[in-house]
Amino acid sequence: MLTVAAILLPQGMAYASIAGVDPRFGLYSAVVATLVASLLGSSSHLINGPTSAISLVVLSALAFLDPNNTADVYEALFLLGVMVGIVQIGIAVFRLGDLTRYISESVIIGFMAGAAALLAIGQIGNALGVREKGNGHQHVLERLWLTLAHGDPVNQKALAVSAASIVLALVLRRVVRRHRCRKWTCSSR
Repeated sequence: MLTVAAILLPQGMAYASIAGVDPRFGLYSAVVATLVASLLGSSSHLINGPTSAISLVVLSALAFLDPNNTADVYEALFLLGVMVGIVQIGIAVFRLGDLTRYISESVIIGFMAGAAALLAIGQIGNALGVREKGNGHQHVLERLWLTLAHGDPVNQKALAVSAASIVLALVLRRVVRRHRCRKWTCSSR
C-alpha cells in the first residue's frame, strides 16, 4: 500500500500538471481510481490512475476553455471524467477490451513514442525553471519557442536539479545493467 502511494501521489500531481489542471485533481483521480480498482479490479499488480496519454488528451480537450474561468474548467473536467467512465464501463460490459490485441505493435510503439516526445518537449520549460508561454490551441513546438524566446530568465537551480536528475537516472541505469549482467552473465552490453 505504501509503495502504491509513493508512486501514485507524485505521479498523479505531475500528470495533472501536464494536463494543465490543478495538481489536486491528479491526487483525486489517483485516490478514486485506486479505490474503484481495488473493489472491482482483477489484478493485484495493476497501478490505476492518470497516465501520460490521458493527460495529453485532457490538455487538448480543455484547451478551448478560458483557463481563468475555473468554474467552466472544473465542470468540463468533471463531465469528461464521467463520460470516460461510462465508456470504460461499456467496454467492460461488452468485453471489447479483447479488440486491443488486433492493434499492431508498431502502432502502439508509435503512439508511445509520440506521447513521450510531446511530454519531453512540454517539460523543457519546467526543466529550465521558466513559466510556459502560449496556450493549448498552439502547437507544442510553437509554445516551446514562445517559452524559450519570450519567457523568463532560466532558473539556475531548476536547471541544476534537472541536469542532476538526468545524470543520476543514466548512472543508475548503467549500474542496474552491470548488476544484472554479473548476475546472469550477459554477452552484450
